[in-house]
Amino acid sequence: MRRFTRYLLGALALTTAVVVTRDVAGGVAVAGTPQPMSRETMLSVAAESCAFPPGYRPGVARMFGSTVVHVGTTDDQLYLCDVYDHGHGVVSGEAPPPGDQYFRGGTGIGPHDDFVQVGRLSPEVAALEAVLPDGRVVPAEIEGDTYLYRAGLPSTADLLKVRLRAYDATGKLLREGA
Repeated sequence: MRRFTRYLLGALALTTAVVVTRDVAGGVAVAGTPQPMSRETMLSVAAESCAFPPGYRPGVARMFGSTVVHVGTTDDQLYLCDVYDHGHGVVSGEAPPPGDQYFRGGTGIGPHDDFVQVGRLSPEVAALEAVLPDGRVVPAEIEGDTYLYRAGLPSTADLLKVRLRAYDATGKLLREGA
């Protein structure tokens, strides 16, 4: 009984300390737990880490775990900036506006050895979704003329079997393809 009482008193003291600390200090963050960032904060992190040329237009910004992934464009280039715990990387490639093809993109292995696709869209595209080899449908995030989706597929998956579907604002299918 004495042992139980000591544990109970210790637990009450700890709970009281946490409540008082929380009341005085506001929210409590646990070390090692990534906190969600606003879009503006993610864009700021990307701008500080990755060099972008004049005429750069920011697009989708997303956080995967503790990694910030940001996609943007210039008139004829697509940029992908990853900012992670121990560094950053920026990749660019020629990607002019897709015109009547509605989407243009590339695939890659992203954070946590997971399949990520990024690209750019025509202004007519209001929604984009990926149909995965196992039949699941994953919506893409769209910002400006860029898109990004994370498929939840291992790097060993057959990425060539992923199909994209582009829709206009009325829900009309504009294009389906790779």
